[in-house]
Amino acid sequence: MPPRLAHKKSRTGCQRCKARRVKCDETHPICNNCKRHGVSCEFPVTPPKSRRGSAALIEPIPIKTQTVDWQGRRDSHTPILMPMPLTCSSSKQRAHHFNSFTTIVSHSFPSPINSATVDIIQLGLQYEFLMNAIFALTALHIIRNVPESPLHRFYLNLALQQQREGVAGFCSANATPLVLSSVLISYQGLNLQPDHDYPKMYTPPCQWLHMTNGISKIASMAMSMMDEQRLNQFQEATTYEIDFRDRAAMFNPANSKIFEALLNWSKYPEPDLDMTGRAIYEKTLDYIGGVHQALVRKEPPRHIFRRILCFGPLVPAQFTTFLEQGRPRALAILAHHCALASAVDDHWVFQGLARREVLGIQSILPAEWQWAMEWPLAMLGQGLGSVP
Repeated sequence: MPPRLAHKKSRTGCQRCKARRVKCDETHPICNNCKRHGVSCEFPVTPPKSRRGSAALIEPIPIKTQTVDWQGRRDSHTPILMPMPLTCSSSKQRAHHFNSFTTIVSHSFPSPINSATVDIIQLGLQYEFLMNAIFALTALHIIRNVPESPLHRFYLNLALQQQREGVAGFCSANATPLVLSSVLISYQGLNLQPDHDYPKMYTPPCQWLHMTNGISKIASMAMSMMDEQRLNQFQEATTYEIDFRDRAAMFNPANSKIFEALLNWSKYPEPDLDMTGRAIYEKTLDYIGGVHQALVRKEPPRHIFRRILCFGPLVPAQFTTFLEQGRPRALAILAHHCALASAVDDHWVFQGLARREVLGIQSILPAEWQWAMEWPLAMLGQGLGSVP
């Protein structure tokens, strides 16, 4: 066998190429070697040398090597992420990508993220946590084409950490960017998937539920401190949307009549559950029934989009605990909510979510609860057409 050709050592190549002792072309975010082999690509920490006139738009800051959730808990099931330096040009490029592409989100599904109301890019240049939330949403779109890209988790982790720091210094000046970044982050939580190197047994999206529940509290606090002009702008931007303050309508018990079999306590008892626990199930199912009624009324897709996203912030936090405990009734109820996401499956944020979650829940439900999957499975593929 001929001797292996020597190559010039790369000091900034990816870790996998270094381990294999092969030349890395240093293409970010994934080098051609890793792309060809279909493996993840991680680059070492290499802070750029500062030069006058070419300072980074957002200076790289050290982050913990474990993923942090909204409440600061570390997720041991998430792979270690290495910080990547941001150059001025790459930051501007991502800002341009956000400005040109993700406006589709606000145009298709109007929300407080509206360029006519708030110059989000301009605010992002002033607040790092907001710009990193912008980059994370942009990277979420990028990974549709480059699944191995670590950019999304990197920017999301950074945004979450920096936003926690922003919350510690709450004031009227940063209230608006805190609300905006909260909304952006809530768009992304459902797309947080376990890394492919870990066991593929389904687990419910509790991380998203914890995250959005915490974000709703932050948003409420921030809006209470927002100056009157900004608050009026937000209210004007959402006047034609759903009134989430009308809790009587959101949690009307009549909404859940179609799903009342899920609350048959005599046939499917939970002996350790008190009346408070039952009320948590009932309130959660009332909300899901409201989303179903919105589909029956043929509300526009942007309304369904917001109703599905607001599940985490609005339903009782204890429902997430039931999911973490693996209670079959809680899993079946979640399957009904996720099945409704098939109505907005053509939107890139929700693409594939309904099928992934419904089939995942079906795979772990015990035999005596498989009957409860009939409606969610029927809902898959129905979209805004014939709603069962």
